[in-house]
Amino acid sequence: MAQDIPEVSVKRDVIPPSPRARTFQVYGNIPVDYSTGVPHIEIPLYTLTYGNISVPVTLRYHTHNVQPFKAKDGNSGLGWVVECGGSINRSIVGQPDEASGIIEPGKEYNENQESDYHELNFGDERCDAFDLTLPNGTAASFFLECKGENGSFSDRFNFHLTPNIEAKIVTDSDLENFTITDNKGIIYEFGGKYKEFMSDSSVPACGWKLHKITDPQTNRSVLFTYTSASQKGYSLGSFHSILYDEAPGAPVYDGVEDLKLQYWALHPEGDPCTHYPPSGVEYLEMCMGAKKNDYVIEDIYCYPYSIEEIQTVTAGYETMSFIANDGVIEKIRITRGAKLVREISFQMESLTGRVPVKLLKSVIIKGSDNTTPEVYQFEYDREKWVNYSSDYWGFYTGRYSTRDGMCTQKRKIYYTPLSASGGYTFDYEGFYEAPRQIELGTVEFEADPGGCKANLLTKVIYPTKGYTILEYESGQYLSILKKTEYGGGPRIKRMTDVSGEGQSVTRQFSYSTASLADDPANINLYLKRRMNLHFINTMGYYRTWQTVISNQPFWGADINVHYPVVDIHYESEKGSYKERYIYDYDKPKRHLYNVTSTGEPFISELFVNPQYGKLKKKILYNADNKVVQNETYVYDTTRRTVINNRFVSSQLASHVDFHIIRSIRKSHPNFLPSRIYEYYDCKVHISNLRLAEKTITSYLGNDSVSIQEKYSYTGDSDFRIATKSAIQSDKSTKTVNYKYIDASTNAAMFQKNMINNVQEVYSQHNSNCQWVKNEYDRNGLLSRIYTAQGKGTPLYKLRIENSYDIRGNVTSSGKSGDYPTCYLWGYDNMLPVAKIEGMEYAQLLLRLGAAFISSIGKCSDNTVLSQYLTKVRLLIPTSLVTTFLYDPALKQPIQTYDPSMRETVYLYDGLGRLISIKGPDNRILERYNYHYQH
Repeated sequence: MAQDIPEVSVKRDVIPPSPRARTFQVYGNIPVDYSTGVPHIEIPLYTLTYGNISVPVTLRYHTHNVQPFKAKDGNSGLGWVVECGGSINRSIVGQPDEASGIIEPGKEYNENQESDYHELNFGDERCDAFDLTLPNGTAASFFLECKGENGSFSDRFNFHLTPNIEAKIVTDSDLENFTITDNKGIIYEFGGKYKEFMSDSSVPACGWKLHKITDPQTNRSVLFTYTSASQKGYSLGSFHSILYDEAPGAPVYDGVEDLKLQYWALHPEGDPCTHYPPSGVEYLEMCMGAKKNDYVIEDIYCYPYSIEEIQTVTAGYETMSFIANDGVIEKIRITRGAKLVREISFQMESLTGRVPVKLLKSVIIKGSDNTTPEVYQFEYDREKWVNYSSDYWGFYTGRYSTRDGMCTQKRKIYYTPLSASGGYTFDYEGFYEAPRQIELGTVEFEADPGGCKANLLTKVIYPTKGYTILEYESGQYLSILKKTEYGGGPRIKRMTDVSGEGQSVTRQFSYSTASLADDPANINLYLKRRMNLHFINTMGYYRTWQTVISNQPFWGADINVHYPVVDIHYESEKGSYKERYIYDYDKPKRHLYNVTSTGEPFISELFVNPQYGKLKKKILYNADNKVVQNETYVYDTTRRTVINNRFVSSQLASHVDFHIIRSIRKSHPNFLPSRIYEYYDCKVHISNLRLAEKTITSYLGNDSVSIQEKYSYTGDSDFRIATKSAIQSDKSTKTVNYKYIDASTNAAMFQKNMINNVQEVYSQHNSNCQWVKNEYDRNGLLSRIYTAQGKGTPLYKLRIENSYDIRGNVTSSGKSGDYPTCYLWGYDNMLPVAKIEGMEYAQLLLRLGAAFISSIGKCSDNTVLSQYLTKVRLLIPTSLVTTFLYDPALKQPIQTYDPSMRETVYLYDGLGRLISIKGPDNRILERYNYHYQH
């Protein structure tokens, strides 16, 4: 019967980013906070700084990265990732945005006409989903909204960021490169030769690596290089499932639903292209329907990737080198010039089993000498081994079900070349039909509560021998059938922190009934009404392509479970108390409906709850369970983006997760048999969340003290605070008003997206009023500060004036009426080496000469630099001169001489930590010992 349907060719529905990228994306999709039950575990390893640019290296753990299909995805062992740099990753939804024609809303298509048939086959009605991460911790998602089919690429598309990070995005017509400018003017360049592709070269890039950061204020840049690793990942992409018709006789197609399972399968042995079936392949048992009105998965596409690995980060004469083996980082070496200043080693333990994995055993941080290294150690649960056919945690609900009434079909994972697409498909075997209809989604939701901690991190031991113990329990949520189910991954149950001195604090977590990542009440609606294309054949049967987003409860892949209320009970030697966190997970979406010309309903408008997942209230209780402090948060939702066409992915933080374009079939008298497609727009209202009000109330007996802060913003288009006001319980008030630079006050800064610089501040505390006015140069550097007192028009007085060199280094700074202060820079113009009081910089330049100042700036040799600084004192004998010498590798001062030539010496250990300060006559002025807090 399927051959009788003159169907439009099936378009592969989703090509997700690489498996390595998915381990980083989980931090945006499933946040590390109390409402998800994911513990906050991260270890800062190092921060490379170069002028105003900082590139931190952080080791992070996420419980949702502990899955069979992610066994080899992490770059530092099961569950762990080492973060450094940034990336843009996308899921291609439908067709690549840059390569396809756009199906126009409101237009009728007749596939009997060649032009319409071609556009329906190859046109794109859905947006790709992009995820962005920056080194400063910023994470956002964006998509390209089509404005039309004519003009340049930038003329055809708008960029929509959520949450709005006030960044400026520029790309080229083939998405070869992306340039992102943040609201401080820092420029991030992605792509070029550093992109991630499928092995099928015909598929466009799904990942762009950060390869350069530039600070326009100082003209300094940080460079990143990458190397292709030998490890490959395999994507489980599109699923096509068939809904059997209720008509008697042989089953026919009544509908087709595209399911996208966006986790990645890694072949444990060998290359799937060279084996059929591949040796050592495990199988995934999934629950599927096999009777009328049940769903059966028909096709599964698998996309192989080679994964780009970070190799070096270079800033001036400092370089971080990453040494990896089989996709796992083994060592990070930090050098300044030829000197090794830090070495970070990752010790792994390999576990053999049905799914071989690597566990991070320890991290060893060594300095430049024989100082005792910092050592972090990790322990894990060893009760069960991961395998492809079991789901202990309820992450993807893929285990075989034997429950009464469950229809199941078992498929083995066989990678078979699919010549038409260049991808891979799964073959399958085995079939079983039970006598009853199964639940929506055809998957087994229940996890194994007893095994939910399998292979999870249970202990972190710190360099001080203090440690943290972690205990887990299975997540729970209310299912579609309104019954409590286990799943959604583990959640933290208890954390015990013990210091090196033996003092302990225990946190016990308790959770309310969970909410799913989507509104369960709308699931039936989604399954029935979320349509893209409809086909009808001469016998009256029709086939429908539907899209179901991957992380929804009716599929179960990586279920995102949210807990609206979380209590944390603290116990220590000092006593006990409780914190309660209340989040907004009510009514994530509100729909408005309309009807087509044939009377069929469709969603005409979608309003997304902007506060969904946000903290509403934090309450502190004492040991007697009495409230001692209450914090409440109210958000401003007036800033709204209305999107009128195409598709918004669920990966966007706004939780908009289905097709905006609706397609409804209708008959046409002149073309029989025929199919005419009528597309309808759905307006999607996305409110970008801004804090509007915060109230903190403290209680002591029958008395209470409160402070209420209110915020307003400069307009609907940004997040810049215009007014911040505070009212205390005694009725005293304080108001601060902010005015920012704009195109009229500093066009050069505005062009560079330096829009967060404050131009004017007016503050009023009760009856006292004060004004501050800032002036900037064209590079965004603060050049003058003025102040004024009193109400009315301010009478400004100059208070501080600064000047800078071409690198952004301050050359003079001083308060109005005080002695001027000048600075000389050295060590490749990176560090101040002389502070001169009592002389203008123009006079200093005249006395020393530009060539001599340039020689000082380039010098990094302490012997030569010491001679230069002695000469400076001789050339300006009447000025007060303080000089500084540094360890070039540490970039820390090791010796200073004040204007009276009194020496101060600074001593460091091999890890760059200050251990003592010595004054004249080698007398110890200060001594430092270090203890770790965790």
